[in-house]
Amino acid sequence: MDLSKILNLLYRYLWLFVLTILVASFTAFFVLNNQPPLYKTSTRLLVGASLDSPSPDVNALKIGGQLIMTYSDVLGSNSFLETVNNKLDPKLDANTLNDMISTKENTETRILTINVHGPDPKQVLAVANAAAQTLIEMSPSKDNTTALLRTQMTDQSHLMEQIISKNQTTIQQLETELNDLKNIKAQSPEAVKANLDQQNLIIKQLSDEHNHLSDALRTLATIYQVMLATDTNQLEIISPAEAAVAVDQNLLLRVAMAGASGLALTLIIIFTAEYLDDRIRFPGDFTRVAGVSMLNVIDRHDHLKGSGLERLVTFAQPESRAANSYREVVAKLLFSVGKATHYTFLLSSVGPQAGDDTATAAGNLAVAFAKAGNRVILIDAQFHNPVLTKMFNAVNEEGLADVVATNPPKSNLIAVEEVSGLSFLPVGLAPEKGSDAMILNSTKIAKVVEVIRKEADIVLISGSPVSWFAESLSMASRVNALILVARYGEARSKIFNRVVENLRVMNIHLAGVMFDYNPSPFTFKNDHSKVSTLARLASKVAIWKKMAIWKNFKISGRIEKSNTSQQTTKS
Repeated sequence: MDLSKILNLLYRYLWLFVLTILVASFTAFFVLNNQPPLYKTSTRLLVGASLDSPSPDVNALKIGGQLIMTYSDVLGSNSFLETVNNKLDPKLDANTLNDMISTKENTETRILTINVHGPDPKQVLAVANAAAQTLIEMSPSKDNTTALLRTQMTDQSHLMEQIISKNQTTIQQLETELNDLKNIKAQSPEAVKANLDQQNLIIKQLSDEHNHLSDALRTLATIYQVMLATDTNQLEIISPAEAAVAVDQNLLLRVAMAGASGLALTLIIIFTAEYLDDRIRFPGDFTRVAGVSMLNVIDRHDHLKGSGLERLVTFAQPESRAANSYREVVAKLLFSVGKATHYTFLLSSVGPQAGDDTATAAGNLAVAFAKAGNRVILIDAQFHNPVLTKMFNAVNEEGLADVVATNPPKSNLIAVEEVSGLSFLPVGLAPEKGSDAMILNSTKIAKVVEVIRKEADIVLISGSPVSWFAESLSMASRVNALILVARYGEARSKIFNRVVENLRVMNIHLAGVMFDYNPSPFTFKNDHSKVSTLARLASKVAIWKKMAIWKNFKISGRIEKSNTSQQTTKS
């Protein structure tokens, strides 16, 4: 789909886009504006080593960050919700409680945030605090075990520090005494021996004190390790829920998002429908779909009022661009005809069953041909809906059906006084006293065409839609060329392909396609009682026979050949 088609699509459905945005936005505004206000609060817990830990360990900090995810999953468990619900008054439904609670985890700072929202601010506060307290009770921090253990470990560490200090003081005193003994100069052997014995005793005491000091230091180190280990899987409330605040509904943003969502949904539906819709809305699609040539595109023009020829733009508005478009078609057709005389065109539609687009094109081309100096005969062959017959007020006049029923055929042309050189042959009255066989008989149609074409340079036949009525195929096989007419959005590519394939099988010359952007100027009522009672029956029979039309032509050809051979034999 190219850019022009996308822009055309957006222009055609602009009203729907605007309506969808308005409906979605107003609906969202009404729903959100009538919802009760929501309140929210939060409580924050620290997982792992507390902030007053004397020497936090890196591994302990990492473990605390991992434990946050575990505690976050615990918040959604049934046992946790049941425990929280038991602390509330009044009780809440488990699903409602689960919808109220949400968490936010930060593994780097080891902070777990419990968020609670709901319509009752007091209830929101109660749920938040109950959830935090329940989470602490489920952890090793229950009953303040960690604080008590830390106090005991601290007391033990202080005691060990005093013992270590005392040992160090004793060691210093013994070392001083030992140095003093070493500095004494004894005179007698007995004094020297006593001095040595005293030194050995002090050395032994120093050894014992050093051993005591080492044991005390090891004990103190163990106490510190125990204190660090107890902080790994602990919870501490650092910010309890104290007040519930109203939640900002972001009304304008949500309304805008609703409008955008409605627009997006409408775009998806429309583009999907357009992709599946095979109606032809652009002239180039005829060439793309079936490879047929485009005669011209009829530009838009003002709506035509009045009656008769005043409904034809080539007569009512000859200076308009639409009228010039018809004259361009005439120039192309005359160029293709060349020096040939008595040329016959059948105009047929690939659009709806009414076929008024064919009548519009045929009438305008007839006026354009006549104003170009040609003798033109316009024939209304739309037995199911004789639009041109009504336009020229020839409902009660004899016409094509009577010519077909007459042997030999004799034309009953009506001169159009307003346009020099233009004659008209209405649909006729014979269908009320004839049969559909006369209408579908290609041999009789050929004879009628031969008689009428001698009285004009150009013969234009406005036929029934070839996509609906088989008699148009019969007529198309007996004229020089066929012109297909399509109005904006009425022809379908599948039907158009089938029509073009039928034309190729029957070796019918297709002059091209005319594409009209304008709606039908004809607004006649469906009063066919005086014109085409049996013609409508013939059209229905034609539809039944349409799928076998080529086979019927072959059978007809064989019968004609058989009759010819029998006549030859008799002669």
